[in-house]
Amino acid sequence: MSANTSRLPMLLKLETGFIFLLALAIFVSKPLIYLSILLLIAVTLVRVAKDHNYRHELLGSKLFWASTGVFVFGLLSTVVGSGYAEDVGWMFSKTMLLPMAVPLLLAFAHKNNRMAAIAGTVVGFWIAFVLTGDMHNWTWSGDRIEGATWLIDSWGVICAMLIVLLTPLVFVATHSWKWRAVLVVTILGAMVMLITTGARGPWLGVVAGGVVYLAMKQRLAMVAVVALGIATLLALNSLWPHQINAFKNRAQSITNVETDASNYLRLAMWETGIALITKQVVSGDKGFWFGYRKKGKGGLANDFYYNEFIDQAKIKPGVLKEYNWQLTDFHNSYIESVFRNGILWTLGSLFVLAWLAVGRLQKGQGVSSTWAAVPSLLGFLVIGMTYTLLPHFAFLFLIFFMALARGFDR
Repeated sequence: MSANTSRLPMLLKLETGFIFLLALAIFVSKPLIYLSILLLIAVTLVRVAKDHNYRHELLGSKLFWASTGVFVFGLLSTVVGSGYAEDVGWMFSKTMLLPMAVPLLLAFAHKNNRMAAIAGTVVGFWIAFVLTGDMHNWTWSGDRIEGATWLIDSWGVICAMLIVLLTPLVFVATHSWKWRAVLVVTILGAMVMLITTGARGPWLGVVAGGVVYLAMKQRLAMVAVVALGIATLLALNSLWPHQINAFKNRAQSITNVETDASNYLRLAMWETGIALITKQVVSGDKGFWFGYRKKGKGGLANDFYYNEFIDQAKIKPGVLKEYNWQLTDFHNSYIESVFRNGILWTLGSLFVLAWLAVGRLQKGQGVSSTWAAVPSLLGFLVIGMTYTLLPHFAFLFLIFFMALARGFDR
């Protein structure tokens, strides 16, 4: 046995350990997220150097080259569009799992890695659950609450992403009723936390991802879930009428674009963003192709609204000025990404995400058989209508979660 071959079992154990660490870190610690990703990258590079079969499989993947190409293009376009080292570093940190998409797929071909990821995710969530409950003294008045760990205002987003990840895994990840019970209880815990956040975009993301998957693959389960949900809501309404009424009012406000300030402010921001991007297209501005990032002309959107567009706005003209609103974010992943990252990177990243979710991963392999990654992608895309997630920590988590879900296409 060669020295290179003898090191492989240790590398595989390290890979499993770092996968568990990343899954746990998602809910617990931002520095630990970066550390675990960098450690996984290091293990992958060593395996590429030492393991011929692994290197051949990885470098023979079209998805690997596509995802790595989008990653590299993102860094280069940041240099062109911004030129600030801070922006380049930010782009690297929020997209560094792109070239790791295929290595993660290869890792999740092994059951021990899949179970390590699920275990880390479940343990990490319950740690965050307990810390959040304790921070709020295990009470909820109906007001919006934040997460206790680094997630804070991203707590609703990650709870939603956890729900749409685990929903298909209940059916495809295991035949053990004990494991299924753990997953179901974790989904219910995430639902409780998601409701208390008052985060309407993530609520819609769960509905989109969960309902589409259940309607396509588990129709009997969907009927049971709807019936159980209605019964639970009625029961809770008699126990905590004030809190449930606050939840219902929050849900009903989703379509209120006349008197709900958060809704019409978002619409005004979207209108401004679309107008600014249209101006870029008409003027031939390179920003349309390569973006500006935060430091590279970071105040451009704000200047455009107050100096050029305020009198042209159709959606509640002047409302952003009325609220003294600073346009640092369009509150929409797609408008924000085209403006900040350019149309080329935006379309490239969405293409890679779709490929990872349902496309052919290897020569001779068909499209996804379980569709287990589809809820995660749909949830992310819907949440992205009202949150800026492209790229974002949620972008990293999406790649990790979808690779894990595709690991069950066996």
